[in-house]
Amino acid sequence: MNGPQPLIALDCVAPRDRGAFMGNAVQTRELARALDRRDDLRLALLVDPETEQQYRQLGLRARLVRCGSRWKNKLTDQLAIARAVWRLRPALYHKPNGQLPLVPLPGRVVVTIADVNFRRLPCSSVAYAYKNIGYHRTIHRAAAIMCISEFTRSEVHFFYPAAVGRTTVVHNGTTALPSPDDSVARTLP
Repeated sequence: MNGPQPLIALDCVAPRDRGAFMGNAVQTRELARALDRRDDLRLALLVDPETEQQYRQLGLRARLVRCGSRWKNKLTDQLAIARAVWRLRPALYHKPNGQLPLVPLPGRVVVTIADVNFRRLPCSSVAYAYKNIGYHRTIHRAAAIMCISEFTRSEVHFFYPAAVGRTTVVHNGTTALPSPDDSVARTLP
């Protein structure tokens, strides 16, 4: 390979609306592990105090960049992430769980969208406006958009036609499943 290896920044900061994002956390962790095994790139993982220890325990070669804010809310998190991305100036920044920060970022950005169900399900008008503006800006700024299913892609295309032509379905992966344990079944008649 000629020249320096490109730097990829993967956003591993824990989302604020935690309960709904357990699958995204697993997906992000496994993506970090897979990218860390590659020798053709450098990897920086953006972490906050909550996720830093989890990623440190994985023993990855990736650089951990702490960018958690002092005041925990979505806006300060976004500003801290944007500041870290501007400092790093990666060839690619990947946001694996939804909306990009509202402020512009350097370089190419990629997002993964799990759903846009706020467009179909009831939610407060403030939440709806925040998410709709955020996704609208994200769709227009992302170089590529990954959707976790064909259904999600169809919803993104329906609500955000500007995404057509830049979306790819990438199904969520999983960690290895544990070996089956049939000890309970063997006790049943």
